[in-house]
Amino acid sequence: MRIKLKTLLVLLIFGFALKSTIFGSTQTLPKGVFKFDAAQVNLDFTKVGQEEDGEFKYVSASEFKTKHINNALIQALSASHFNNGETQVAEWYKRDTTYFNLAYGASDKLTLSISIPYVKKTLRYHDDYIAAMQSVKDFADAGNLVGLGIPDGSSIPLPPEEAKGHDFGDIKIGAKYNFNKSWALGLSYQGGLLKTGNDSTELKALSDDQEQLSTGYMADFTTLALYYDHYVGKQVISFLAAYEHSSIGHEGTLDNDYFVNAGDTTTIQVSSAIKLGNKFELLPALTYVQTGYDQKKDETTGEWDKVDDSESAATIAGLKLTYKPAIFFNAWIGYDVTLSEKVARGSYEYPGRLYIPEILSFGITLYAK
Repeated sequence: MRIKLKTLLVLLIFGFALKSTIFGSTQTLPKGVFKFDAAQVNLDFTKVGQEEDGEFKYVSASEFKTKHINNALIQALSASHFNNGETQVAEWYKRDTTYFNLAYGASDKLTLSISIPYVKKTLRYHDDYIAAMQSVKDFADAGNLVGLGIPDGSSIPLPPEEAKGHDFGDIKIGAKYNFNKSWALGLSYQGGLLKTGNDSTELKALSDDQEQLSTGYMADFTTLALYYDHYVGKQVISFLAAYEHSSIGHEGTLDNDYFVNAGDTTTIQVSSAIKLGNKFELLPALTYVQTGYDQKKDETTGEWDKVDDSESAATIAGLKLTYKPAIFFNAWIGYDVTLSEKVARGSYEYPGRLYIPEILSFGITLYAK
């Protein structure tokens, strides 16, 4: 099936959350020190954002129907097989990602990092949609679609009960350089030879009754971040400004077939670390995220068409509590909440940008030398 470019997932995250609020500061690791994090991000979509008749709106999963699918065959048979486009497509979509992050202090001023994700995706199709596609396949086998260039049902794939994608995702590498106690610069890259996940050009059927979902991103991403720490007595107030550039990528998940130039993302944040005794630290943060317009390539003309209403902005409040019982170990719990209604947060992901109303996160960090 083909889903419109501007179909977005509205996600609610529980568990370890690597994509929670970035608490930016100029701090880097001391020379020769290793830092290891293990984290898991669990995603469940609760709504789908749909561009329909030039207007953008959010609908619940139960309201996402075949009338929203950009597929010529489904639309041609909408009245006869899909209840005039009102057949529900899916019940739920989940993405569980385990991240293994390693950082190393190459010097007291330079820290290098790598993040390796393992992704588990599952999309549960609705029984009504599966039955409708079976009826279309039977209809074709009876020779009723010859006029549409479909001699039989062999070319019509049936959606499985659950489509899955279990594999490593794309690796991200980064570097952070501390100029002095007030300024630092960060750079990260995810793409090229580091795209170890399956993208839309590498998808294949896992078996006759199971469809594979991508575990990698469609494009390459480069992020430049500037950190500034302002001192008020002994209290530090940290500022972060980051810009993420996205390259052109191909979208082929769930039979989509087009090229996308996702809008770049700008992030601005202010945060502070407040000590609570000797072992606890509270980190409040306020983050603003702005994404630009996405563009879709018209294969007929070769032109790039702007996707209306694909830009978005959000203000996010975050709070993180860290427990540090030893110099080599800490544990933390955090909570983020989006203060605005529309947000495109995080890198481009099937089938659009992520909309995250809130995040509950927790994890541990180990240091070694």
